[in-house]
Amino acid sequence: MEDLQVLEWEGGIPTSLVNSSQQSDFPNAWPPLQQLFVEALDTTDYQPAKDVAFATAQKWVANTLFQFQLPIQINTANAPVLAVFK
Repeated sequence: MEDLQVLEWEGGIPTSLVNSSQQSDFPNAWPPLQQLFVEALDTTDYQPAKDVAFATAQKWVANTLFQFQLPIQINTANAPVLAVFK
C-alpha cells in the first residue's frame, strides 16, 4: 500500500487504481470499502495499523463533511431524460 501511495489520496482509499471514468474506479472511494479497511486495521493489536485506521477514518469523515458543505451544481446538459408513466 505504501508503494502504491493509496494512503495519500485525500478522498480516502481509492476503490481501484484504474482511471476508467466509471463511478466505481479511480479516483472515487466506496464507503463500504473505507469501513472495511478501517475496521480491519482497527481490530489488530498492532498500533501502527490502528493509527492508519484512525487517520483514514478522520480523512473520510472530513472529506464527506466538506463535500456536503459545497454548493450544489447541477449540469442539466448531461442530465438523464426520465420518462414519466401514468
